[in-house]
Amino acid sequence: MQYPVNYIVITQGFHQGKSLDFGWNNKYGGQNQPIFAVDNGIVWKIERQKLGGNVVFILHDNGLVSIYGHLLDGSITVSPNDRVARGERIALMGATGVVTGPHLHFGLYKSKRISDDNMLDPFLYLYVLNTQIVNQGSLNKYPINYEPIYNMKYVKSGYDLNVRRGPGTNYKEINELVSDTLVTIYEMCDGWARIGEDQWVAGNFLVDIIPNKVIYTKEVFNVDEEGLNVRKTPNGTLVKTKSPLPNKTIVSVLEEKNNFTKIGKDRYVYSPYLK
Repeated sequence: MQYPVNYIVITQGFHQGKSLDFGWNNKYGGQNQPIFAVDNGIVWKIERQKLGGNVVFILHDNGLVSIYGHLLDGSITVSPNDRVARGERIALMGATGVVTGPHLHFGLYKSKRISDDNMLDPFLYLYVLNTQIVNQGSLNKYPINYEPIYNMKYVKSGYDLNVRRGPGTNYKEINELVSDTLVTIYEMCDGWARIGEDQWVAGNFLVDIIPNKVIYTKEVFNVDEEGLNVRKTPNGTLVKTKSPLPNKTIVSVLEEKNNFTKIGKDRYVYSPYLK
């Protein structure tokens, strides 16, 4: 799970019955900075509370529930039952409810039972991405962990990026990742980036700029040697130029619905074979 803000300044640390509060800084997003989903999941509900103001509840794929309170009026970009991805913007920081100023009240729970005795310590679950910044005072005071990952970048906005078997255009094209997809870079070779096992992309199409909506990836698994078919529509005709996909192929996840995942324009795969 990532932190719900890109500039991390903690104004209240966790103790039982009290969740984390995140403040703001004029240099990094200001009072109404974006709030992000900490992990993949479904928007469980949205409430207007007397104390908490505008609150979004997300039920994550691992069964945990995260809550985001005091959100700015009119800023919530999701609705109940929406599927959200880790890092997707859901609202802006605000000062609704009973507050002394704009901040985010964040809580993490074992299940849908929102109570003090079901509360989890977010410090044990949240990791700072290498694209996020931590206030030095917060870093000195709290047990903040950094995600143990390689360098990560985004596919340049406006471009779909071919994935090849090796570092060069002479290698076979096996897949493509859509604009704004977040990828892990394991090594560089002559301007090409390895993003998975025998999967390379042109490094000049990868950027550090965080897009408004991050596209995350999944990996093909548990398919036989024939691979995973890519179809033009769910249950439709095959996309023969980029099909089938072998195990460990990295794909962009645009939408998941009815056991099919959209991985690009007119490109769908069967969801149970992705992890």
